[in-house]
Amino acid sequence: EVVGAAETEILENREDNEAAYTKKKRKWDKRDGKAEGPSDKELKEMEESKHNDYMSMMDDIVAKQANGDTIEFVDGWKPVTEAGQKDFKGRYYFEKLHFSPIDIQKHHDLRKAYIEGLIWCLAYYYKGCISWGWYYP
Repeated sequence: EVVGAAETEILENREDNEAAYTKKKRKWDKRDGKAEGPSDKELKEMEESKHNDYMSMMDDIVAKQANGDTIEFVDGWKPVTEAGQKDFKGRYYFEKLHFSPIDIQKHHDLRKAYIEGLIWCLAYYYKGCISWGWYYP
């Protein structure tokens, strides 16, 4: 629960961090004579497209629920209930890993692999390499 709360805060702050980085990058590129990146309008269009893809997936889930299907969501995810509120965590997993909030097994497998990765790193530095064949899936 604590990790999930920290993750939510990180993902919420990510939007502001990316906007600040884009502003800095534009200054650096201008200073260095590099080509301009996407305009604010293009960035907004890309964001709207990603948001629409996510909302389409969520609409499909809501439609299944309306048809009487029992839908179980992954623990730690809360549906957006207020207008204008963003689902940062849901969008992140959907865009980066193509997971929806109902892909419970995929989320659990990801968590397990993450913990295995932490264990591997700790073992590597404290005991030496425990497996040259292990990799993060």
